[in-house]
Amino acid sequence: MKKQNKKLIVEEQFTTKGRAQNATCTCKIFELNNTSHYHVVLSGPDAENYTGRSVSNHFEHFATAIKEKFLTNIHPKNIKWFEHMNWKDQSLDDLLLSVSMKFSKKEYCNTSWGASVDA
Repeated sequence: MKKQNKKLIVEEQFTTKGRAQNATCTCKIFELNNTSHYHVVLSGPDAENYTGRSVSNHFEHFATAIKEKFLTNIHPKNIKWFEHMNWKDQSLDDLLLSVSMKFSKKEYCNTSWGASVDA
């Protein structure tokens, strides 16, 4: 993520209802330079023994629900999505990956992960 003047406006454990099980992630939303542009970073939940769906496998569902709850009136092109991958194995470096999606009929789909970026 390019270094910019950004303000953290949301930081919470976010849960969505699934068919077989719920899914939880840590959600951080940053507003860039007091504009209507946002960076949203999703990562695994803080729970020690979490057994729900992974962020990667549920990303577009999280994104759709998070946009609906927090960024309702923001055009999708003004939101950049990222996944923070932090490993239980402390010898591995964390990754921050850019995530691209198509926004169609009020929901995200066609998720793809890009290169690792700087926080």
